Amino acid sequence: MYTKWGALFEAHEVFEKLPCRDIVSWNALIAGYAQLDKANRVFISLRQLRLEGTMPNAASFLLLLNVCSHASLLEGQVFFDDMCKVHCVNLK
Repeated sequence: MYTKWGALFEAHEVFEKLPCRDIVSWNALIAGYAQLDKANRVFISLRQLRLEGTMPNAASFLLLLNVCSHASLLEGQVFFDDMCKVHCVNLK
């Protein structure tokens, strides 16, 4: 709800208070950052979710690649390679 209205600070506060963060809650936060073109926060969130032991899923990568595409960021290629090699995402 907070991300939909552009209240990312409040969304992040609620997220931090969650007793259990799963990939769905991570993706909701990342989607909010992506929606408002906060590429740096998307990258930080993806690194943090991995540090907490959560693995990104197809939706996570779609959000990431979308942000890279809209911002014309070359980091998208690195994440795309990681998606294919490390996480065994098959695009065929």
